[in-house]
Amino acid sequence: MRETSLKVMKLLYLVVLVVCFGSGVLAQSLGQIKNFRQAEGTEDSITLAWDFEAGETALTFYTLLNVEEGFETNIKCPLESCTTVVDFLNACSEYHFDLTPHFGGTTVGNKTSTTGHTSDVLPGMPLNLKIEGTGYSNTTISWDVPTENPACIGEYQICRRLEGETDQDCFNTTETTETLDMLQLCSHYFFTVKGLTHLGGLGEEAAVDLKTANGVPGEPEDLQVKEWGPDYVTVTFHDPLTNPLCVDIFAFTWHDHVHAPRGESSRATQVLNAQRCDPICENTIAPLPPCRNVTISVSASNAAGVVGIAASVETSTEDLDPSAPLSADAKPINPTTIQVSWTGNPGDTCAYEAEVCWIDEVIFEEQCQDIAVEGDGSGIFNITDVLPCTQYEISVVFRSPMGKESDLTRLVQTTADVEPSPVVDLQIVDVGPTDVTYKYRMPDVNPQCAVDIKDKYLDVTDNSFSVEASVSGQKVNVGSSESTIHKDGLLSCSDYYIEVTTLSPTGLESTVANVSFTTESAPSTQPQHLETHSVQTTSVVLEWLKPKENSRCITEYKLTVSNTTTSTDYHIPASRDSPTKMTYMVADLSSCTEYKAYLIAIASGSASDPAFAAFKTLCS
Repeated sequence: MRETSLKVMKLLYLVVLVVCFGSGVLAQSLGQIKNFRQAEGTEDSITLAWDFEAGETALTFYTLLNVEEGFETNIKCPLESCTTVVDFLNACSEYHFDLTPHFGGTTVGNKTSTTGHTSDVLPGMPLNLKIEGTGYSNTTISWDVPTENPACIGEYQICRRLEGETDQDCFNTTETTETLDMLQLCSHYFFTVKGLTHLGGLGEEAAVDLKTANGVPGEPEDLQVKEWGPDYVTVTFHDPLTNPLCVDIFAFTWHDHVHAPRGESSRATQVLNAQRCDPICENTIAPLPPCRNVTISVSASNAAGVVGIAASVETSTEDLDPSAPLSADAKPINPTTIQVSWTGNPGDTCAYEAEVCWIDEVIFEEQCQDIAVEGDGSGIFNITDVLPCTQYEISVVFRSPMGKESDLTRLVQTTADVEPSPVVDLQIVDVGPTDVTYKYRMPDVNPQCAVDIKDKYLDVTDNSFSVEASVSGQKVNVGSSESTIHKDGLLSCSDYYIEVTTLSPTGLESTVANVSFTTESAPSTQPQHLETHSVQTTSVVLEWLKPKENSRCITEYKLTVSNTTTSTDYHIPASRDSPTKMTYMVADLSSCTEYKAYLIAIASGSASDPAFAAFKTLCS
């Protein structure tokens, strides 16, 4: 039993060994197809070529299968390199081929495959080419497949060209219907459709044309100012991107937007035939007024007169010097306001604004104000917060938009008067017997209105006064810190009252500033005109007048009456209130006796020179 098993195992081993070895011998003995390929091709045939590497088993024949057509044929070729022609094929077509070698009577070798192409033949003309639509949306072009060589068509080439142009725009499609986008309205298009082979060959074309509908041209492109002068502006631009062929004319409008306040703004329109725009449109807008900021607008319209969106650019005509005002005037309307008026030239477009300047003779600081020129160029401007009682120099000048100025018109005007303010800090500096020194400062408010200073000196003792003008007919020292006044010719031992007022140019007076003082004492001169009256046997009446100088300082009179044997002094009280004519009676005299009288005035502790009179009493 064991031996039987061993024999079976040995037999199986030998069978396996023989099968394996036999298979290796078979694989190595069969030949192999190498480099199976298309060698040539025509519109209806393909030449195939291949090489054969022989084995130990003899090659009998090949079978060639045309996969697309399902046609198989046997080929005998005992050579190392073989070719065969497959004909009666369709042009412009791709074919797949399988080549299989056969050995002996029944052994089949390994299959090898390749691909071949018949050559292109130009396709025929597409059929029934037509366009549906007028250039707006949903405009389509369509056609039918050619009957001639339709298989040769890989794509269709669609080309379009505008009338009058040589360049055309082409694109490819695999469909037989296409939507036509980006068509320009108001245009005549010529379309062609051709079949396009896989190798790029173009077939016979079919043609059709289309006149697109009318449309509104778009906004002109790239509007720019090329140059300008006092009376013109030249602009350049390009055709609109939208519907450029719909442009029949270009219209140019200019609008004066700066001078609109001077009344109805100016506007004008010019027309340029669209035929002249090649390649850049250019037009000069004239005549224009100088010195104007203007907006130039360009719009395109179609043959029906429908106007498209306008393009605009802002620019200016060149400035010229404006003319001066035809007349000008300035007048005060109250103490702090001067009204300035002027008459302009209605035809002067360069008078864009007026500049009014003013400067006073007090502060000497110039101020200016710009005023927009309106209407016919005339205007009124109120200069406010000016100083009263003050002369102003005023100028009026016209200015163009770019700053050029007219000749200057000059005016001089004085503001109205107001009551001047009084002097301040009036005070006594020094007092003498017959003079006084005092000081004050000029007014703090409107000092320029104080053109005169009036000083009034009131003698309180006898209620008399005198007036003097410190300054007359001209401005006082405006802005000076202090004025010092010396007044002499006063009476000693007297009470005085000083009143100081300021006066405006028209005589308006300020309130009064005042101060009082008393002059000092001084020796008097001798009494005047000492005379006797009513001489009696024992008495006499003496009369005299006050001394000519410093009589108000006398405190007493000393009268001495003497004869050859006796001398008597009489003290007579006196004051500044004493009468001018003094009378004194001397009694207890001796009759029929000659007397001498001496009279002196006592003032400031000093005695005056004596006055003398002689008399003789009556005899009994």
